Amino acid sequence: MTSPLVFTSKTIEQQCFVDYFISKYSKKLGYVYSKNLLDSNCKYCIFICPGLTGFAIPFIEWFFDLHSSNTALGCLDYRGFGLSGYTNEVNSIYYGININTMATDMYNLITLLNLQQKKIFILAHSFGVFVAYNLLNNYKINNLLGFIQIEQS
Repeated sequence: MTSPLVFTSKTIEQQCFVDYFISKYSKKLGYVYSKNLLDSNCKYCIFICPGLTGFAIPFIEWFFDLHSSNTALGCLDYRGFGLSGYTNEVNSIYYGININTMATDMYNLITLLNLQQKKIFILAHSFGVFVAYNLLNNYKINNLLGFIQIEQS
């Protein structure tokens, strides 16, 4: 799938997949991950919770130096950003963008990508710190190795 966003580095773009999944409430949720995530020899994943800019591609690029043959990266576009859809229907369970919804979306991506098979570090930036706290408080992630917080609001 081609992203409406553009990688600034062709080298990084060639090492990543951009895709989306359909949420329980029929909303498209875009995400980016390094290709080595699917490699059984890759033991670790740094799962990035972006700041309120909400776009996955810039965060993958900013932290791509953490990527290695043994460590994959993954990041979700928040609802309404990048490839992710958004609704403002009053009767919708996802009315507005809220931390609980974002944390649920993150957990669903962790499950979809089968990250239970890898050791996970969560790296959260700014507003993403609140999303990550909510994720960790509401969902059991047994394979969590660490939590890195950058510029908490």
